[in-house]
Amino acid sequence: MTCFHCMLKLFVCASLTSVAAAEQVREIPGNWQTPDLRRITVVHAAASSALTPEGEQYAPARAIDGQRGTKWVASVAPSQTAPQWITLELSRAQTASAVAVFGERIGNDGIQDAQVQVAGAKPGEFQTVATIADARSGSWLATFDPVKTGAVRLWITRSSGPSPHTDVYEIEVYGPPISPAELKAYAAEALAGCAARGKEVAALAEKLGLTTDPQFAGLRGAVASTERAQRELVERVARWDSLGEADRHSLAAEIERLEGRARRTLQGLGKAAAVWPGRAKDIAAARQAAGQSAPGENVTAVRDGAAACLVNNRVSVVLNEADGTWDATWLGNIDAAVRRVRFAVEVDGQSVAPEKVRAESAPFSDTFGSGMEIRQTWGQGVEIERRIRVYDGRPAIVVAARIANRTDHDITLGTAKMLSLSEDHRGWWHLAGLMRAPAAVGYPGASPPCRPAPDEEMQGGTVQQYGSSGVLALAQQDSPGGLTLGALSAQAGRPSMGAAFQTGAGGTSLEAALHAGAVVHPGQTLAVDPVWLSVDANRYDMLEQYGDAAATHAPQPVRTGANALWCSWYPIRMGISEEIVLAHAEIAAKHFRPLGMEVIQLDHGWQRGDICGDWFPNERFPHGLKWLSEQLQSRYGMKLGLWIAPTNVAFTSQLLRDHPEWLMKNAEGKPASIGRWFWVPNPEMGLIDASQPGAEQWIAETFARLTSEGARYYKIDFIAGSPALRRAMAAIRRGAGPEAWIRYCQTPPLLSAGLASSAYIGDDTGDAGLASWMHLERVNAPLLAASYWVNDRLYHREVCDMSVGMKASVEEARFKMSLMTMSGCSISFSDDFRPLEPPRIRMMQQCLPPGNPPARPLDLFERERPSLWHMHCKNAAGEWDAVGVFNFEDEAQQRTVELSSLGLPADAEVAVFEFWEEKFLGTHKERVTVSLAPGTARILLMHRLPARPAAIATNLHVLGGYHEIQRLAWDEPRLTLSGRCRRMPGVSGRVYFYVPDGYRPRADTAQAAARPLTHVAGPLWSVELVFDQAEAEFGVPFERCGK
Repeated sequence: MTCFHCMLKLFVCASLTSVAAAEQVREIPGNWQTPDLRRITVVHAAASSALTPEGEQYAPARAIDGQRGTKWVASVAPSQTAPQWITLELSRAQTASAVAVFGERIGNDGIQDAQVQVAGAKPGEFQTVATIADARSGSWLATFDPVKTGAVRLWITRSSGPSPHTDVYEIEVYGPPISPAELKAYAAEALAGCAARGKEVAALAEKLGLTTDPQFAGLRGAVASTERAQRELVERVARWDSLGEADRHSLAAEIERLEGRARRTLQGLGKAAAVWPGRAKDIAAARQAAGQSAPGENVTAVRDGAAACLVNNRVSVVLNEADGTWDATWLGNIDAAVRRVRFAVEVDGQSVAPEKVRAESAPFSDTFGSGMEIRQTWGQGVEIERRIRVYDGRPAIVVAARIANRTDHDITLGTAKMLSLSEDHRGWWHLAGLMRAPAAVGYPGASPPCRPAPDEEMQGGTVQQYGSSGVLALAQQDSPGGLTLGALSAQAGRPSMGAAFQTGAGGTSLEAALHAGAVVHPGQTLAVDPVWLSVDANRYDMLEQYGDAAATHAPQPVRTGANALWCSWYPIRMGISEEIVLAHAEIAAKHFRPLGMEVIQLDHGWQRGDICGDWFPNERFPHGLKWLSEQLQSRYGMKLGLWIAPTNVAFTSQLLRDHPEWLMKNAEGKPASIGRWFWVPNPEMGLIDASQPGAEQWIAETFARLTSEGARYYKIDFIAGSPALRRAMAAIRRGAGPEAWIRYCQTPPLLSAGLASSAYIGDDTGDAGLASWMHLERVNAPLLAASYWVNDRLYHREVCDMSVGMKASVEEARFKMSLMTMSGCSISFSDDFRPLEPPRIRMMQQCLPPGNPPARPLDLFERERPSLWHMHCKNAAGEWDAVGVFNFEDEAQQRTVELSSLGLPADAEVAVFEFWEEKFLGTHKERVTVSLAPGTARILLMHRLPARPAAIATNLHVLGGYHEIQRLAWDEPRLTLSGRCRRMPGVSGRVYFYVPDGYRPRADTAQAAARPLTHVAGPLWSVELVFDQAEAEFGVPFERCGK
């Protein structure tokens, strides 16, 4: 199996046999380590097949990335006649004696028969050194007589199924241990080989003119970085005798990696030198031509023979009427261009594209802005119009189209390639470099959602593929900006974005397509969803501007803002009842309602028969929903929320008996089964087809009835795969009413815009205390980061309900609550409130109220699991920065926050306070580095170093004052800092003050002040607040003193 759930099964091991020699192979656990063998560095992996293209989630490189949670998946079933293989290339010929394979378990696409082979002296020659047959374990170690080789191959002839795939998490190559003296000689030999490679790189660079020709400025960085790394290694080797044993082994491995990197640089440079001169001249000429138009912010239309041009001071677009292709060159600080971009739409199975079609330029104005557009119209019976728009003052290009059926018969639209360039048609794209593949962020549908740029240049010719079903953002490692490609709506079909990058050749393909599959009747016109292409100097701005543009295409005004609720699912499951609901509402009203929690949401189990389809309360709610909603409101000031799966229908439901015609049909014309429901009574299930008018009306009427009975919040589940999804979602909003809060699970973002109040794509986060809780956070965190720009642009972006109750450790609870709040989600607790102890209640209160400043993941393009979430806070207390810092790993990690990434000036100095442990971390310039234990999170509150006493934190809310500090004032004549905080009666907390040199609390403060001041450490002091009412005030007098 190839889903991420398979990772949970990695540690299952059984017995293993070997045909060749029993002592050669033994089973090992998934966390196996050895001090008795020397790990050999692998620099490249190639394979017979992969489930996704090179660079995607299951590529060969995943088997050598050092992570036993990622994997290579061979997509073809292995056999004796068609074996599947993966070859691991070493940096140079080395002595190998063992190979450890960490694969999927048997019965779950694990390896059963295979051979370990080593490369011989002749190219393509391999020798078998170990044979494995009838394996019963996924993880095993093959040992063999030491042999010198430059490559190791795993040759697979049978896997266990059930799918044709073979899954391998990691392959590690080992050699015999060597003595300290041998290690030094080995390192020296490797360094000599590295130096030889470096000379080859330098010689090639000189031969190609890379060192002097201005047009190669962008390639010189690859050569310079290799030379710089080699110099650093030479300096470290010179200090060999002063290094510890671990550092020596690490240094030897780094030398190996650099030698491999130099070889890859050689391969890439040769290809880049052949490609780049022509492209550099092309881009320079386009910039020069655009400059002759003296472009300003407003778009200018220019005609040059058969070319129609649009240009502003950010981008130039040139359309060639002869073949319908267009070029774009961006004019800012980012070196970026696209060439020979094509358009084609499939009509009745035939691809139709513009050729020799007259282009007209005209001004336009839409909900996003105004500018100029190039318009082409062609076709007789089927009329196609394409529009290319450039906005005033923006670097964005929007491509839109419409298809009108002027015939007397239906036509079928297939895929519309709104924007497509490829090598086959001499197309290319450029983004600041040719040697290193860019980092990528895609949402939704990208795997992984966040993909950092490779640490080193890939092998020359290696292709990196990218994809997404919504938006795709690319960014080069050494450039602050990037490129964004995305669909602006998904009303007419299913969008897909794709790109490819080849080392040395740069961008080789770029495509934005809409898969319509629509029938257009005579006289009808179909508007094809537009696509967006932009390059910007700020990679966050480019994503957020795309989100702003997509919001303008929503069918209804976008809904924004956060909420807070209790969800019954994790603590109660199917046993939810009136009594349990009211008991939790009473606790919520006491501890959380004054801080913004408003909703008590009943999850699966409230409806008749515990099945889907009959959405009426069951016997555990004898008084009905209206009574319950009135009780919640009148007694506790809470609103009723309901879980509902409106398009799922049990075969045992009254709805199916009454209206089988509303369900999706199978080949026999009967209701199609999608399988059995997950929970008791586990009926067969079908799906409502909302394209049936009666079914669509039933959906709207169901929600109208539930709203009339008092429901104000809806959690919509299991709907994303339903037919006619857009119509179903529109019917839900129409029935529930404009004021209802509608939260969707897993629905496409572009369809959710304007219809959803909030939504999420991701996994359930699980019960508190699960052994796998961190695995679930690892799955969800990249999705939260990749979709950060959605938040309060298309709707309020969420994570699944969090269980943080007494079964969770303190660190698990802190981690989950930090991720939920610092990523900008609503606050959704799913715990049994009844056994909560005061310390846990206080932690949960520290996340409330909901609704925080916009959040950005600072390392969005640097990590697969971004671990730095930033919010800039501003209120009566001043301005400061809050950064959530996360360690998703199983070992201790350091995380560094660059102050420049917060928008602070170069000379800024900050005072840093950690929220959860209430610690002052000192003052810092340039950057702040913290150490984190495995599976922990911390929240850093950073204030510009004040010149006088200032409040820098509270322990009342994770943002340290954003919600609670209502007033803060410094009285200079009296040297007094006073303020007012708002919380809720019955709680207490502290305000923390930074007292700089030259000030001290007045000597009589402790005796005279109603709020005694306590010295914490160094310049940090605090005052305790007790909230007898909702608000509490403080006043702290100071006096000046010598520094």
